[in-house]
Amino acid sequence: MSMHEKILDNLQELVYIADMETYELLYYNRALAEEFHIPQGLRGKCHEILQRRQSPCPFCTNSKLSQDGCYVWKFYNPLVRRHFILSDSICEFNGRQVRTEIATDITEHMRLQEQLDRNLSLQNFINHCVRKLYRQDADLPVMIDDVLAAIGEYLHADRAYIFEFVEDVVRNTFEWCREGVVPQKESLANVPVGVIDRWMPNFHAHQPILITDPESLRLTSPDEYAELKRQDIHSLLVFPLWNGKTLRGFVGVDNLEPGRVDSSRVLLSSMKFFLSSSLWRRDLLRKLHFLSYHDQLTGVFNRNAFQRDVHKQDADVGIIFLDINGLKDINDGKGYNGGDAALTAVSRSVHELLPDTAVYRMGGDEFALLWQEGDEQAFRRDVERVRSLFAGTLGFTASVGCAWVRRGEDAVAGLVAADARMFAAKRDFYRSSPRSGRYRSGLDDVLELARPGRLDELLASDAFILYCQPQFRVEDGAVVGGEILLRLMSDGKVIPPMQFIPLLESLYAMPQVDLHVFGKVCACLSRWRDEGRTLVPLSVNFSRTTLAFPEVAGRLEKIRQDHGIPAGLLQVEVTETASTEDYHAFQQAVDSIRARGFRVAIDDFGVAYANLMTLARLGFDELKLDKSLMDDLGDSDKRQRLLRLVIEAAGDMGIRTVAEGVETREQLEILRRLRCPVVQGYLLSPPLPVEDFVSFLA
Repeated sequence: MSMHEKILDNLQELVYIADMETYELLYYNRALAEEFHIPQGLRGKCHEILQRRQSPCPFCTNSKLSQDGCYVWKFYNPLVRRHFILSDSICEFNGRQVRTEIATDITEHMRLQEQLDRNLSLQNFINHCVRKLYRQDADLPVMIDDVLAAIGEYLHADRAYIFEFVEDVVRNTFEWCREGVVPQKESLANVPVGVIDRWMPNFHAHQPILITDPESLRLTSPDEYAELKRQDIHSLLVFPLWNGKTLRGFVGVDNLEPGRVDSSRVLLSSMKFFLSSSLWRRDLLRKLHFLSYHDQLTGVFNRNAFQRDVHKQDADVGIIFLDINGLKDINDGKGYNGGDAALTAVSRSVHELLPDTAVYRMGGDEFALLWQEGDEQAFRRDVERVRSLFAGTLGFTASVGCAWVRRGEDAVAGLVAADARMFAAKRDFYRSSPRSGRYRSGLDDVLELARPGRLDELLASDAFILYCQPQFRVEDGAVVGGEILLRLMSDGKVIPPMQFIPLLESLYAMPQVDLHVFGKVCACLSRWRDEGRTLVPLSVNFSRTTLAFPEVAGRLEKIRQDHGIPAGLLQVEVTETASTEDYHAFQQAVDSIRARGFRVAIDDFGVAYANLMTLARLGFDELKLDKSLMDDLGDSDKRQRLLRLVIEAAGDMGIRTVAEGVETREQLEILRRLRCPVVQGYLLSPPLPVEDFVSFLA
């Protein structure tokens, strides 16, 4: 169970997630299972399990949902005889577009409706407060403050407030005061629970406390009396705030008008549910925000936080990258618990050494530090302290690289420099370590890419070699396109892309390589055209970092124009997983590229996040079925039927389907029956140097 599912499973609100296309119930939390008496592990359609309907509900909100926010509505469920306020939204769950529904039980509130109907202005006021608390575009704590202010003014009270229990104290966390009334929030930040001992039986019985004569408490509850006297409280009404079976605090008003006691009871009795739910949502948002910017294992910041913070610097800053040497050896020798202990030791030790420096786990065995504690000389001294710390005293070593970035300088250049120096240090470690011989084969050539200036040397010397795998039309075997693949020649050795691309991506260098390759492809097409050959579209793979490159579409257009190649002969191939970090930016980049006339292909369909929703939400021209879908294709009737649906759906939308990894005659014949128009794979041709690929062109 994921961390997010654990959080949802401990909520008092009922939560479920359902597929918007199939209505399949993908997840429901414990509270919903208990309320609807759902047997453990039961799966089915949401309308079958939650409404006992054979078909989708006529009141289903799918058509009313959008990516912009939540749809809030009320509903009475006759199965459980409870009233709910529902908040529905669209999100992505395991690669599928789903509806998430959060239901807050408002049955007790609805039972008060008859009483509320006698006072329409009070009902309208409560509705106004509820709408405030459920606004999606507002800061929730600010909305809680606003609602307390509205309650206090409506009841003509002196104060309106919320207290929350924190261990053995009760803390005033929200407060509104009438003009001229002295605020008490700071002085009531840590009130011993014993002061309100007399209130607890009422709270546990879900009953309010009403005080109209504090003098009656002088002898029976002296501590409570003294606190009321100190705050000049003449009357008081408080209601407990519960989350499920947990008493989390109370909401109250002081010095309300005698004639408004009944209205106060009705108002606070209704609002306690919504205020309690709002406090839960506030806590959930805090937890989710923490998870978004912190590493769960070590507790330090994560890569998201680093990207956020490094670009906000308005002063000189030092950047330190460090990478544990031989973490795989640690995992192999001590198990993954040993590796986790090493990662935790890094974060703890750096915090102890440099307590004022922000520490980030960038992923895997790599950490980064943002240093802002003085001038460059002091930074260099602290870098040496870090190097000494990881020279072996912790039972393992780490490679360290650094860069000093002055105010106004390009932070990305500093990142690249620090990362490159760290990789160079790691290269030196593996060269000299007698225990790491298995890493030496090919590692020096790859790590040499991190040396400043090395990439420029390789590009200038044409070390990146183009291969092309032909794409064949299934109907007649004609070559109708090709996919450009990249190899790196270094000191006479061929290095495959899986070894050098991850390093170049970490150095933010892939845009330079991808644009270089795109230019070489245009040059090839120009040369073949001059030779009188019939040209076919060529597809160039682009990294996710290239898609995020500013004005990438404009750069491609200029390269194309320089060579005079029609845009329709050039295709940009991307993996849809590249969109997970920032889908909006990804979609904008794809739309901008297509607007220039270039074709766009989605690669690796059937893997990770590349799924059917891609067909519905993204504009593109070609869909590439991943090789994993071809494996055991002849033995899986279900997979064949699924592929037929995908191929037909793509064709209906004008999208060409290409099957990758075709290696057997059986696979080819099945794809022919499924009417897949284009294939590529070793059965027909392996990737060829572009000089050999040209033989396919008439």
